[in-house]
Amino acid sequence: MSYEGYTEKRKASNKNYLDTKERITLWLSKEEKQELEARAAAAGKKTGTYIKDIILPNRVIKGSRGTLLDGDQEDQEPKK
Repeated sequence: MSYEGYTEKRKASNKNYLDTKERITLWLSKEEKQELEARAAAAGKKTGTYIKDIILPNRVIKGSRGTLLDGDQEDQEPKK
């Protein structure tokens, strides 16, 4: 299958997905941002995931294979 470019179907799919999300803006000093990024890296997480895990520690997400996981760890065992 070759790449077909940014199709109308892809555009509609992206819009449907983004319609289910909300954006939050967080203003930090450069030092605060660096500290947050360092803590996220030390935890082995992306900054956004690190923040969500702190604020919403009991969140359950769907992995790429449809399994339920805690956080963003794709390699952990599915929840039962």
